[in-house]
Amino acid sequence: MRPGSYAAIISGLWPVALRYPNNAEIEFATDNAGRLHVIAPVEQAAFIRQAAAWAQRNASLIRLGFPGLASDPLPIVERIVFTDATQAVDWHHCGVRLDLVIRAQEKFVHVSLNDDRTLKP
Repeated sequence: MRPGSYAAIISGLWPVALRYPNNAEIEFATDNAGRLHVIAPVEQAAFIRQAAAWAQRNASLIRLGFPGLASDPLPIVERIVFTDATQAVDWHHCGVRLDLVIRAQEKFVHVSLNDDRTLKP
């Protein structure tokens, strides 16, 4: 079972009512710095770069609806969501934020599996 929105569970993010037209499971969110976060469940990870490129190409239109986003070039953070931390092992140091979302005692819990410092090799 997955939550209605991963973006709503990841601390420090606010869901953005925007959908990538080629994959409805890709979510978008923003943070305090005005960065746009592209969020994909691991099963849809192949689409994350395409969705990020789509957002970059459409940044001026996206900003019309969400004026709090940072100026050009639009800073984008790619995030992959896992429901099993062991699935994330091979994804470390690839430049993508890794998030674990699990169900615990009737609610979903988020755990960051890396940070800005550990994104790249």
